[in-house]
Amino acid sequence: MALYRHSPLSCYLWMTALVMLSAWFALGKGEYLALLVGLTMVIVAGLGNEPVEAALWRGFNVLAGSLLGLVAAGLFPLRAIDSWRFLLADNLREAATLYSKIARRREVDAGLALERFNSRLIRMRALVAAAVQESGLPAAGFDAIQRRQRALCSLLDRMGEVAQNTPALSDGAEQRRAIVRTLMRAAHGMRFNQPAMLAEVLSEAVSPLALDKPSYCHWLTAEFNLVAEHLREDLALLLPSLMQVPPPSRGVLLMVWHWLSSASQGRSR
Repeated sequence: MALYRHSPLSCYLWMTALVMLSAWFALGKGEYLALLVGLTMVIVAGLGNEPVEAALWRGFNVLAGSLLGLVAAGLFPLRAIDSWRFLLADNLREAATLYSKIARRREVDAGLALERFNSRLIRMRALVAAAVQESGLPAAGFDAIQRRQRALCSLLDRMGEVAQNTPALSDGAEQRRAIVRTLMRAAHGMRFNQPAMLAEVLSEAVSPLALDKPSYCHWLTAEFNLVAEHLREDLALLLPSLMQVPPPSRGVLLMVWHWLSSASQGRSR
């Protein structure tokens, strides 16, 4: 408004420069924030010749909407921890299903399944920093689980390539069912916060060295069994700590309570 009263041309130039800057920064790391600035400018900016009451009313509406959004996000949040757990549960279930089908020589599109697995893994990687901040736990625990999942994905990829040329994966139905059961129970435990589902230890696979003619698939199955057990151990240690993280709504209520307590103490003094 001040620029318009001074010179309408300077007001137009300023708005144009701001929109161009927001478009430029939208191509960088702050893409969402910069884009939001530019869109807000285009939507709410006037010519500068409107009464100041209209500008104040717009500002009040924006402020009220922002405060409502902050309160709603604090009371009913979609936490990074929960999103990370759900993606992990889906990956564990995907790994169990794919391994079972490969071992039984069922027809399956392993490439598509592994693509979904990797897509979730990438999304989980992006959530690790926020999950560490929310939980206060060291990032090493989350990174270890990421590495275990990558190992499962690599083993499944190799299994799919060689399973048709050897009967090794279709042998040992008891071991196969134990691996699938462990992965499925782990998926259920992580999704529904049930640590008891992660307590059952997966027995060691038969060592290929004990076989007369071990094949490549025997080694893959033994390694897959070992990685699945290590992953179960890591999750059994991590899940109880995640369950102890207070929900953000409790933090908002505590902040309001402290503010009211401080205000009452100040009036009493």
